[in-house]
Amino acid sequence: TGDACYLNIGVYFGYSFFVGMVGNAEIPCIGVDNFCFPPKPAERFATVFETLKSPQHTFFKMDYKHYLTKVHSQPIGFYFYDGNHEYAHQLQWLKLAEPFFADGCIIMVDDTNWDAPRQATLDFVEGSAFSYRTLLDQKVYDDGGHPTFWNGLMILQRTN
Repeated sequence: TGDACYLNIGVYFGYSFFVGMVGNAEIPCIGVDNFCFPPKPAERFATVFETLKSPQHTFFKMDYKHYLTKVHSQPIGFYFYDGNHEYAHQLQWLKLAEPFFADGCIIMVDDTNWDAPRQATLDFVEGSAFSYRTLLDQKVYDDGGHPTFWNGLMILQRTN
C-alpha cells in the first residue's frame, strides 16, 4: 500500500531480506540486524546486499528495539522478524512494530514449532486492539528444519 515497506529484522545471511528486494527495486525494503548470533555473517551479508540493493533498499546494523523506537517511521506492509525468539522478545517486537502496521499488513512469524514464539504471537493477537487473521499456521514434523517451513511458520494479516 503506497509507501509501505518490507521490514526484515534479523536478516542473518540475508536470504529472507534479499527475496523481498529482488524484483522490487521501487519498494522500500529495510533490513535490521546486530549480527550477535554466531556465526557472524555481516561481511558475507554486506557483499551480497551491495550487489542487489536499489536506492529504496536500506540496512541498519543495530538492535531491533533501538531501530523500532528511534529510527523507523514509515508504514509496514510486510513484516518478518527472525531475531531472538524468547517469549519476551517475541512479544515485544510485535508490540513495538504494531503502530507501524499498515491496514492489511502481513506479519510472518517463524520458528512457531517452539512454544515461546507461538505463545507470544497468540498472546499478542489476543491482546491487540486490532484484529488479525491467520493466513497460515504450519507446524512441521521435525524441529531440525523442514526445507520449506523450517521450524514452523505463521502468517498473519492485520484486518482493521
